[in-house]
Amino acid sequence: MTIKYLFMLGFLSVFQISQGQEEDEAKRNYDFHLLVGSSVSDTYFSFTNETESDTEPGVGISVGIGTALNLSKTFYLTLDYVLRLRRSKDIYFDNNFNLYYLSFPGALNIRVNKILDIAFGPQVEIILFTNGNDRKDGEMFSHSLEHRNLGIHLGPIIHLSEKSSIALKYFAGLNNIGINYEGLYREFRIKSFGLRYSYRF
Repeated sequence: MTIKYLFMLGFLSVFQISQGQEEDEAKRNYDFHLLVGSSVSDTYFSFTNETESDTEPGVGISVGIGTALNLSKTFYLTLDYVLRLRRSKDIYFDNNFNLYYLSFPGALNIRVNKILDIAFGPQVEIILFTNGNDRKDGEMFSHSLEHRNLGIHLGPIIHLSEKSSIALKYFAGLNNIGINYEGLYREFRIKSFGLRYSYRF
């Protein structure tokens, strides 16, 4: 059974076979896809749980790969591995920050019709490193983080062809990520809206 799926996967990107619905579903039971996208993120810095500083959203980029597993005609699961750059600015201190994440969004996807899917699920992110236009503040900011971010994402997926699609995605961080310490930028939440292009092979 495993050899059969590997054989079909190897020829998926070369041949387009039309042999009926059941055979097509078996061929597409498991596949990979490439991802590239951009998002506008806002990082709500805070000094305490009750007070937030003024921020400006920033535009970031992302690239990655993903896997998809069909559960039925209506449902399928996806798990992506994404290198993501988020940008944000603290207006009060006039400092721009770049946040580099390794992101793992998982989703349950619902096929509405041949063109439209709906996706939603959890997203875990690990901070690789950060920097800012002020080196001292950037280093302090990086060392103050717990280096993880947890949230949920949802949005529609529009199929452009059998292999390519675009997705609109809203992400909301559920947790304040920061270490309680005496200093600046104790914690923050992330909210973002993005556009992603995917190509299946």
